[in-house]
Amino acid sequence: MNVLRNLDKKNIKKQTFGIFLYRYLRLTPGCLVLLCFFTLVPLLGSGPIWKEKIVPEVAACRRNWWAVLLNVNNFVHSERMVSVR
Repeated sequence: MNVLRNLDKKNIKKQTFGIFLYRYLRLTPGCLVLLCFFTLVPLLGSGPIWKEKIVPEVAACRRNWWAVLLNVNNFVHSERMVSVR
């Protein structure tokens, strides 16, 4: 909240865009690593509960990869988020 108070009133649009751009560039690399990991997970293992636990996570990642890249995955299809449960 302190950042919002210190915004220069005449350049508020430019500074707000910069804040959102910085946030996107800061969060996206970690999300890309997560997407790459879930792309490789089906090749890494097998076992008695593999299909029960891992396959639904990979399927959710394949369905919602676009929401992760746009950083809207908390708002769109929040019940099927890309995450390890």
